[in-house]
Amino acid sequence: MTERSVTHATFVVERTYAASPARVFAAWAEPTTKRRWFGGDQPPTEFDLDFRVGGREINRGVGPDGRTYTYEARYQDIVPDQRIVYAYDMYLGDTRISVSLGTVQIEPADTGTRLVYTEQGAFLDGLDTPDAREHGTRELLDALGAVLESQSWGVVIFPVTENVARTARHTSFYLACGPAEGTPLILLHGWPELSISWRHQLACFAHLGFRAIAPDMRGYGRSSVYPRYEDYALEHVVADMLELLDSLGRDRAIWVGHDWGSPVVWSIASHFPQRCFGVANLCVPYLAGGFAPGNLLPLIDRDVYPEAEFPVGQWDYQLFYEQDFDKARSDFEANVANTVKALFRKGNPAGRHKPSRSAFVRSQGGWFGAAAQAPDRPLDTDVITEPEFRAYVAALERTGFFGPNAWYMNHARNVAFAAQSVNNGRINLPVLFLHGLYDYTCETVDSRLAEPMRTDCTDLVEVVVPSGHWMAQEQPIEVNAALARWLATRFADLWPGTSFTAADRALVQL
Repeated sequence: MTERSVTHATFVVERTYAASPARVFAAWAEPTTKRRWFGGDQPPTEFDLDFRVGGREINRGVGPDGRTYTYEARYQDIVPDQRIVYAYDMYLGDTRISVSLGTVQIEPADTGTRLVYTEQGAFLDGLDTPDAREHGTRELLDALGAVLESQSWGVVIFPVTENVARTARHTSFYLACGPAEGTPLILLHGWPELSISWRHQLACFAHLGFRAIAPDMRGYGRSSVYPRYEDYALEHVVADMLELLDSLGRDRAIWVGHDWGSPVVWSIASHFPQRCFGVANLCVPYLAGGFAPGNLLPLIDRDVYPEAEFPVGQWDYQLFYEQDFDKARSDFEANVANTVKALFRKGNPAGRHKPSRSAFVRSQGGWFGAAAQAPDRPLDTDVITEPEFRAYVAALERTGFFGPNAWYMNHARNVAFAAQSVNNGRINLPVLFLHGLYDYTCETVDSRLAEPMRTDCTDLVEVVVPSGHWMAQEQPIEVNAALARWLATRFADLWPGTSFTAADRALVQL
């Protein structure tokens, strides 16, 4: 039996960094940067940072001895650019080996920033020691210095920060990157994703001068989750996004959507054009009457989906949610890790002109047939890598698939909401649409699915991207290039510090 004991100790470690207090603070606050230096040489097997007072951080990984160590912290006090106070536990396997209070003090120094770290710890049962903890802390703070140095080549670095917008009716968690005064570029994810789906776009457009924002949508991640189908109707989601824009202190934004995020963006543009500079959408085109099966069926490519065999074409899967919602949910939740690996896969050029797997869902008794759960497939790292995989799995295991799937249970409500649009549903704003060449559910290249959009959007630019459905993650360079070109040609005066003449615009368009 382990001999019970407690050793109390306090130690202080000081470092001076050739970086501003704001950059040093951001290295603790911004998840992507912190995971680069905090936790040792091996990447963590689990990492989550909710950087706010009362927020939690977890960092789990395998140490040099092959054993699993877990760091669990709760933030007690945060003063931006000055102070961070947190309490944390360390575990070896399932055994708590220490409890500590850590205080980070940040202050300007002649050569940059002076950081003073103080830890007051209780080290339990001889399983950890103050000397070992102090040694490890010194190594971590040296690793922080190396990360700061790698960022100090005279390049402006905007951290991706975690934020929360709260109102009496809804809470939206969101990622933000870029200058606070920049034009808001708000990126809305779809099913079953998270704000991190836009990780390739956040920094890109931040460094072009925009304030890039990516929320967790209603029912996902750290935003509010609701218990009823009708809570996920588009009317409510649009209200969430307008409240988010209000919380930024801005009247208008450039809105970008993907998958279910696209109908949200289309709805904002068609109901509240005064809150938009312009809109861009990936994969899902505009239908003025509402994105619902009744409006999709007349546009099915009957060469690929003969009506006798595929009466509802590739939209069969949407009807399965209405037919057996509980089974759809339970199959996805049976093994969330396998579900994520099965869903997030790049497009296959060989699938063109062939039926999508989404056309067989009801006949097979569910997305995964008789197995009633996703198969174990290798992770497709061309779409998501291990950190994103872990983040998706952790979030979907926590919230479940009720909310994500409930978005499909509001077709009638969404059609009724579409009927309330202004200008008879016609969108006169600048619009960009990105077609996925290898997206065989939202197939817009060969079918008629995009035709209503061409009629109802008066200032439309279209780009075909050689990608499957998860376009922003699979082909970020092509997506970012298309967005940047559209922004430069349609919104030259929104770029910071620019004033374009007609001749300038003509040159940009060449």
